Amino acid sequence: MRDRREATSEDSRLKWATGSSRRLFFALGVAMATWAPMVPYVKGRLHLDASQLGALLLCLGAGALPAMPATALLLRCVTLHTILYCTILASCVLLPVLSIIPSALPCGFVLFLFGASIGSWDVTANAHALELDRCSGTQVMSGFHGLYSLGGLAGAGAMSTLLHLGVSLVICAAMSALSVAVIGISALSNILEKPAQEEEQPGEHLLWLKPSILVIGVLCFIAFMCEGAMLDWSSVFLVGNRSFSRSSSGIGYAVFSVGMALSRLCGEKISLRVMPFTLLLISSTIASIGLFTAVLSLSKVASLIGFLFVGLGLANVVPVLFSIVGRKQKNANSTALSFIITLGYIGILAGPAFIGFLANRITLPVTLGCMAATLLLVAAFSCIAKEDTSTHSRDG
Repeated sequence: MRDRREATSEDSRLKWATGSSRRLFFALGVAMATWAPMVPYVKGRLHLDASQLGALLLCLGAGALPAMPATALLLRCVTLHTILYCTILASCVLLPVLSIIPSALPCGFVLFLFGASIGSWDVTANAHALELDRCSGTQVMSGFHGLYSLGGLAGAGAMSTLLHLGVSLVICAAMSALSVAVIGISALSNILEKPAQEEEQPGEHLLWLKPSILVIGVLCFIAFMCEGAMLDWSSVFLVGNRSFSRSSSGIGYAVFSVGMALSRLCGEKISLRVMPFTLLLISSTIASIGLFTAVLSLSKVASLIGFLFVGLGLANVVPVLFSIVGRKQKNANSTALSFIITLGYIGILAGPAFIGFLANRITLPVTLGCMAATLLLVAAFSCIAKEDTSTHSRDG
């Protein structure tokens, strides 16, 4: 009887913690998506060309990249609750500031701080999700990232709607920040105390040097770079090349988020029915076709449909690549997986800056078309998943 009560109590604790994690990912998605519709306004207010905007966007990645490994080290001595509380508050304070800051240099500094807070929040939220994954013994990560995509949809959709109704940018940003604070901080009361700490296996620190791991890292970089392009450049593309008003330009990222959310929420069921090789091939091809459609068609509707298919395709590329690494090595928190994630985040954070520099020379539509072509490389190298699946089957 006592064991049953303890088991019931543990199940209840995990249930509440899972709900908290869902809210954390949703709020994180809202915070990131709030920035996307603000980009054209910042570009116009500061009178930036594509190259200058790319340099400014680089500040977001410059803040996030050092914050991520620093947070991983900080988690050894500081509680999850403390880090999440500080990063959520910092993100919510910085968002309205980004909407009113008058010049490029201080804007870059604030964007650096915003990137650091978002990066730290992301790492901590994923650490909590990994602990839930370990304690529950089930695959919960895909669902959490689905909530992140839903948050992105909600954030971009709400901002675009309010801006279209004539609400000032600073009030829109403040309202979004308040929502993020309420949702995020309310989730902190039920989180687990600390993430799982797994020991590194002998020789594991060199596993990332294997050619197959390096290739997977590059493919993750491409996928995340395309996702970063949707966040930072979809609005600019719709305003500059499809005659959307700035107030409605956030609909591009919102449509992209719809595709991501739908595909990620169904990702676990799809992966049970489709082989990794097939799923990676189809997903990357769909994303590529969607991006080609968006940049080659002159129709507003066709461009939005293209963004939808980019989201549908990209959503399952990274989970499949992560699962391949997981099968190649049993320790999910190992050096190789950390290497893959780091390359991915370099793509999503630093990639948009590179896009800006390139767009200033060969135009934004051509640059996005080149990205669509790189997605075909992911399809071409999907044989990695096929090879891994066959090896896994023989081992079984």
